Amino acid sequence: MIDVQGKKILVIDEDPLVLRVVGLALSEQEAQIYTAANGMEGLAQFYAHRPDLVILDVMMPGIDNWDICTRLRHVSDVPILMLSAMGGDSHIVRGLKCGADDYVTKPFTVEVLVARVEALLRRATLPSFPAR
Repeated sequence: MIDVQGKKILVIDEDPLVLRVVGLALSEQEAQIYTAANGMEGLAQFYAHRPDLVILDVMMPGIDNWDICTRLRHVSDVPILMLSAMGGDSHIVRGLKCGADDYVTKPFTVEVLVARVEALLRRATLPSFPAR
């Protein structure tokens, strides 16, 4: 199991309750939590804090997080977990194709979210095998 302690996690979601629940759950694991209520604020937080992982909701006012995900993927290989009420296969596929590493649908349980965060951080720290 990977230790979330000290990891910087950026949560981008317009819903203050989701920001609070996710922030509290990961703070209990002693992660450093940064939050943003919209995409532009999320980009600013990303560049200011260089998080180890980004959690983002899909539907946001203004610039949506499909675009944010694509922008982040162009400049970083940071693990991205999409968190969305849109749970159909087409949305999940779109999220993964635009660069997300995982996709969790709302409603979600804190235990599953924390386990997925741990899994993404674990994979991000694994060494790469040299090409043959």
